[in-house]
Amino acid sequence: MDWESFYDTHPSPSNYESTITTVENFVCSHENKKMVLITSGGTTVPIEQNTVRFVDNFSLGTRGSASAEYFLDAGYVVIFLYRSNSLEPFVRHFNNSLLDKNWTIVDVIIQMKQSEL
Repeated sequence: MDWESFYDTHPSPSNYESTITTVENFVCSHENKKMVLITSGGTTVPIEQNTVRFVDNFSLGTRGSASAEYFLDAGYVVIFLYRSNSLEPFVRHFNNSLLDKNWTIVDVIIQMKQSEL
């Protein structure tokens, strides 16, 4: 099955349209700035249409989260797509015992502004 057939036969997520609008608005509001898209963490790909089997890798997201930090430090706008339970930028530096307290972070957007010289 090619990628076009895959998307033709699988429904979009229920929040697809609102997510696209949010990303488009974000990109447009930063159109004159350096921007990078980083994907991080493991990937799961279905092998068949009725997903019983899949190919999966269990990347922790170390390289992706570190890359996001470096790009932010260099003045880039970063869009960071990550798998649930993967490492996140900056959070990866916290002590694991602090993170094991069942905290939940929901719908957070962090924007860093450089001070004008």
